Amino acid sequence: MGSRGSSVIRGDEAAAAAEILGLSIRENLGLTDGFFEINQDSQLEVVRMIRKYQPEIVLANAVSDRHPDHGKGAELVHKSAFLSGLIKIKTEVDGEEQAAWRPKRVFHYIQDHYIDQISW
Repeated sequence: MGSRGSSVIRGDEAAAAAEILGLSIRENLGLTDGFFEINQDSQLEVVRMIRKYQPEIVLANAVSDRHPDHGKGAELVHKSAFLSGLIKIKTEVDGEEQAAWRPKRVFHYIQDHYIDQISW
């Protein structure tokens, strides 16, 4: 929603960050800003991306922050990273069934609140 900007500004910021980080790919899952839920649909979207790119390490939002989406995003990624390794959860991309894949680590970065230790 970009309360301190606009979707154009956020898009420009994302493109600049991708360039600084040297990313070759950046995908947006289109989860509704401010209103996405941690449910089967959103979890399966994240699982699809984890299985598609098979990262060893995943970086995710802070587990606690003043913006409710940040903590929800952290929880969504944490749960989805586990689910992505379960062979009985079936997903596909472009008509091709995906193999199970679980990242070795999920790291959460700090935003508004300092985090000493994560406890789910």
